[in-house]
Amino acid sequence: MTSGVENCNVIAASPIEVSGTGALTGIMMAYEKATGTTLNEDQKAAATDELVTTGDLANDIGQDKAEDVMNDAKESVIEDGLKDENDIQDAVEDAAKNNDVTLTQEQIDKITELLKNISQYDYDVKAMKNTLNNIDGKSGDSSPTSGIPSKESSAAVTALMAESSTIRMTVHSAMMS
Repeated sequence: MTSGVENCNVIAASPIEVSGTGALTGIMMAYEKATGTTLNEDQKAAATDELVTTGDLANDIGQDKAEDVMNDAKESVIEDGLKDENDIQDAVEDAAKNNDVTLTQEQIDKITELLKNISQYDYDVKAMKNTLNNIDGKSGDSSPTSGIPSKESSAAVTALMAESSTIRMTVHSAMMS
C-alpha cells in the first residue's frame, strides 16, 4: 500500500531465504512488469523505509507489537490527514500507549519521520483498513494470500496487499537480486 500498489494479492516465493527488503523489491519489480505500471520512486522508498523501520522496532519490542504500533500510527496519520510533525508524533505516542509499548525517543523520532514522509501521499483510508484487516485475518478470507506466511515479509505485504485480487504474482529470487 505504501508503495502505491493497490488491489493486489501477492505470493512471494524463493528457493532461498531472502530479506524483507529483498522480497519487497522483487514484489514491486514484478508488479511493475506484470501491470506495465511504474510506481512512484519516492513511495517505493517510503515502503522500503517502513519495512526497515518496522523490522528495527521488531528487534526491540517483538514483531507483533511493532506491526501493531506502526499500523495504528499509520492509520491515524492517513485517516486524520495529519501533516504536522507534532501531530504525527502524538499519533505515534498514542499508538504505542494503546498497544502497551514503551518507545525510546529515538524510536519515536524515526517513526515520526517515516510517517511524515508517508503523509505527503494520497492514500485511500478504506483500502488501507481493508488491507490491514486482510493481513490480520479479519476479512474471513481463508485463501493463502489473505495472511502473511513469514514474520520477515509482513511489513512488505502491509505495504502492498489490498482487498481485492486482480493480479497474482510469484516472485523468484532472481527478481530480488
